[in-house]
Amino acid sequence: PDDLIIIDREGKPAGAGTPSSEIKLHLRIYDRRPDCHAVVHAHPITATSFSVAGRDIPSDLLPEAAFVLGRVATVPFAVPGTEDVPDSI
Repeated sequence: PDDLIIIDREGKPAGAGTPSSEIKLHLRIYDRRPDCHAVVHAHPITATSFSVAGRDIPSDLLPEAAFVLGRVATVPFAVPGTEDVPDSI
């Protein structure tokens, strides 16, 4: 919890800490999806491995994921912190 950064809709932190260089991605999600009230940004090793290999993440990797998530969307590589990242979604 100490590592969580809470921001407003303009990207200003509500407390201590500095938002990720991917803040533009988060703000774009909030802009396009008003029903989303939080973004959890992570780089789990298995998901990252599939992405680096250029493969989609299988929807049947875990039964829970197949039931809850369905297909996990991926996007092509974009340089962190650039407009290419939010534009990719």
